[in-house]
Amino acid sequence: MAEEKYVADASQDIEQSGVHFVSIEAGANEYFCERLFVAMEHFCGEKQLIEPLPDNAPEDADELDPLFDAEDFPQPFINLIYENTADIFKAGNEAQSNIIEFTFNVVFSLIFENQPSLDSNIEQLSTILSSQSDAFSRVNIKLLCLLFNTIPAQNRLRPVVMQRLLDLGKKMKSIETQELFRGRLSGLEEWIEDDWSSYVSIEDQKRLYQSASAVAAKCAEKEIYLKYLIKYLKLFNSDRQKLSKDNDVNNVVDEAAQAVIAAISSDEFNTRYVMELIGSHIVCNVMSTTPKYVELFKLLDIVYQGNVTDFEAFYKQNGQLFLSDGTNDEVNTECLGLVYSKLQRKMRLLTLCSLGNDAQSKESSYGFAELMQSLNLASQNELEELLIDGMTKKLDGTTDEVNTECLGLVYSKLQRKMRLLTLCSLGNDAQSKESSYGFAELMQSLNLASQNELEELLIDGMTKKLLYAKIDYETQQVDITRAKQRTFNKNSWQDLSNKLKLWRQNTNTVLQIIHNAGLNRW
Repeated sequence: MAEEKYVADASQDIEQSGVHFVSIEAGANEYFCERLFVAMEHFCGEKQLIEPLPDNAPEDADELDPLFDAEDFPQPFINLIYENTADIFKAGNEAQSNIIEFTFNVVFSLIFENQPSLDSNIEQLSTILSSQSDAFSRVNIKLLCLLFNTIPAQNRLRPVVMQRLLDLGKKMKSIETQELFRGRLSGLEEWIEDDWSSYVSIEDQKRLYQSASAVAAKCAEKEIYLKYLIKYLKLFNSDRQKLSKDNDVNNVVDEAAQAVIAAISSDEFNTRYVMELIGSHIVCNVMSTTPKYVELFKLLDIVYQGNVTDFEAFYKQNGQLFLSDGTNDEVNTECLGLVYSKLQRKMRLLTLCSLGNDAQSKESSYGFAELMQSLNLASQNELEELLIDGMTKKLDGTTDEVNTECLGLVYSKLQRKMRLLTLCSLGNDAQSKESSYGFAELMQSLNLASQNELEELLIDGMTKKLLYAKIDYETQQVDITRAKQRTFNKNSWQDLSNKLKLWRQNTNTVLQIIHNAGLNRW
């Protein structure tokens, strides 16, 4: 080996997401390189990975010495991945995902020891992980996530890795995509528009938003899907000729139509999305003039600024675009999948909103007959039901008058949330003192009227993994062993620091024992 072995910085850890390689011992990187070489031998079998030593080599020479002595150490070990990719991802290795994960985790820690080649290594590793067969997609998505998380925030390859990660997500089955991506896409907007805005091109932003919306659709996250799809569409400028050069205009218009249908039919109606769509170039100037979507644009305009009368007139002329009851008995190629009854009710509520806005500048009273005519209602009962629905969209139950001080908070939902949070507080207190609480004590603390309510609340808290508890019906006691922490202050940081230091010491001890024992395991 080289006379001067590579010595890791004793003041820092070699970090990467998923596995934390502690390096307070000198020569830690040499150890990781040896482990990497053993892993590559496992994948490559009898294949010769490096040049054999010459016949005149010293007796105590090691076959890995040339790799350790290289000026760009540990790059020669990293190169083993590039030279033998096919052996790692060959058919039949799908069941060895744990060894694949270990191999790339080691590499992810080593690439930061050769800073001049960092970007090149990130590029090559992300390309490898995003270009294998579908059988390896699950493990490769996990590894791309790890790689993304290790890349410094200011590195310009973060959006590149994210794009490849999303592209893999688009190819996977919906159930797998939901498992790996659901709940993890909301932060992308901030990265694109804040962290990466100075160097990510408009075209790259389009690809990121388009891919993210496609993945969100597979995850059944309708709000995220529509939000990112609209952001993607808004990035097209007003130069139609440039649009034709840069993208297939027909595909983009189809995507715009999908966004319009999703915005119109969404159960959680968002008027801002409607406004953004109708104001975007691709919808207002391109989709609106595309023959097959002319009527859809007219409907969008009615939803944006029309009323029930306009909607009913549109429906009479274009009934083939709608589903009357949510089903479609016959094949109708013109049908947009919109349910007439749902959209009719939505238009009635929007018309009521318009009347309410008009009322702020003139007479605010309307007769029953006048409202029934404006809203196309057949009876006073329908009017009453619609008014109550409009007034109680954000209230728990009905109300007799408009409350101008209302914040839109639902009392029963917030009450239940506070009860769960109180249970968490009791669980946190339990870590430093007695962890058992009597039924009566808990019912009083939580303002509950019956034991059944207490049992239901505890089960809800445990199901949501807010706390871990045991219910003893014989002694009427609840033992809370652990709970989510509600607050995080200076003392909490100190407790966490102490736990991490202890964990670090224990992990280093385990690694040293394994190293000394010479076990070839992952």
